[in-house]
Amino acid sequence: MRQTSGKRRTTVGTGAAVWLLAAGLALAGGCARTVVQTPLDTAYAVEDLDAQMAFLHSLPNQRAVSNDEGLHALFTIADETDRMRTYDERVAEAKRRNWLKADFGEPANLAMSRGTLARALAVLCEIEGGVMMRLLGPVDRYALRELAALGIVSGDSTVNQPISGLEFLGVLGKAQDYVLVEAVKRLKAQGVDVTGGAEGEQPAGSPAEGQPSADQPGGAPGQTVPAGTAQPTLPEAPRPPSPAVPRP
Repeated sequence: MRQTSGKRRTTVGTGAAVWLLAAGLALAGGCARTVVQTPLDTAYAVEDLDAQMAFLHSLPNQRAVSNDEGLHALFTIADETDRMRTYDERVAEAKRRNWLKADFGEPANLAMSRGTLARALAVLCEIEGGVMMRLLGPVDRYALRELAALGIVSGDSTVNQPISGLEFLGVLGKAQDYVLVEAVKRLKAQGVDVTGGAEGEQPAGSPAEGQPSADQPGGAPGQTVPAGTAQPTLPEAPRPPSPAVPRP
């Protein structure tokens, strides 16, 4: 009786230890990712702009964004439309662009992890990151840390944590803001006036029409700028997003 009882206690103790270990690993990896039971339609026609806008406007209602929905949204933002027709095509193209790691093989309806999203955005927004990202590339973990440091994702995000549709769009909006700010910084560093002004007005400090300028084409010192010469304009920044992502 005692031996049987002892064995039973040992068995129960081992089972409890295994359960606690599994629970600890789950907690260490962040919130468990689930299967998205009712994913949005991503197979609408490329030219169907109404369906595209309906998709973007429906995304905030998703409790979790699936891998297929997330990649479809990223391609829609990066290319203005998603020309891939299937999830397998999206994964293959995302790997080609280095948005996904080479061995990525998650199913379409599994909730997208924040690490996966962070890697794609780091590449899409041309975020070089710190030492580890420069050495190892846009590894999910380091990409997420960099985006958190930039305020694009929340600071308490973990690599395997899923993301809701509302927060997904919020992250895309912040990524857009980052890209635009960086574009303006680059232009200012090049001496380009990005303050704008009313149509027909010259930006403050710019040469008047017909006056010498060394910053415009043919504007070497002593030369005049012909009327109608195009002024430097803000180049199209790397996307996201176009079309505009609805803000949460």
